Amino acid sequence: LISALLVAGARPRAEKALLGALFLWTPVVFFVLFLSWTDSFCVLALCFVFWCAQRCPKWLPLACGLFLISKQYGLLMIPLLWLLAPLYAQSSTRWRGLGSWAQFWGFLWKTLAVAALVTLPMALWNWKAFFYSAMVVQFKQPFRPDSLSFMALSNQLGWGIFPTWLPLVLFIAATVWALRRAPRDEVGFLVAVALTLLVFFAFNKQAFVNYYFFVMSALWCATMAVFERALAQKKADLAVVESI
Repeated sequence: LISALLVAGARPRAEKALLGALFLWTPVVFFVLFLSWTDSFCVLALCFVFWCAQRCPKWLPLACGLFLISKQYGLLMIPLLWLLAPLYAQSSTRWRGLGSWAQFWGFLWKTLAVAALVTLPMALWNWKAFFYSAMVVQFKQPFRPDSLSFMALSNQLGWGIFPTWLPLVLFIAATVWALRRAPRDEVGFLVAVALTLLVFFAFNKQAFVNYYFFVMSALWCATMAVFERALAQKKADLAVVESI
């Protein structure tokens, strides 16, 4: 509910409120909530990023820091912060006139500082247990033949499972392509997040409904942003027509 309010309320319009309601009533939302998957928190963090990008870019380091540590795969999104750096730089006179790399590093270190401040109090309480449960277990988990992935499909067809390095290689390739092709704004970031994680999940040893729910949510946020631009462009075109 808060996720929908953040996205629909970034720049309130009646049409966006309807699209927000459509997201809330998507059948998979009830399934994710019923099974108590934590990806709903990841969606909330991503929607906060969207709200900050549209309403308060100077808060982007806070929102992105929370997004990165909302789940393990959030850390994979660090390179994609390159796409949001210009929005943050425009909100600060200190970073506005600097080069692209300087703007990126100025944005990145603040984002990572937020992530560290939120995580370290818990992690340092028992670092060994934290690192094992948060990271090591992810690599030790076996292949799940019931996954919704091409690896599971290949296994069911008798072709065997993919090498464990293949999903990472495909993810890196998708990330590089996204960084080169996506616009450096919130739309480019959201679409890049959806694309890279979709590739990563679709070829991995584990992929279930909750993972694709997050991908769907990222595309929903991107759609809302594009819809907002379309409405603004339509309003500008109507103003030109009326002036003529």
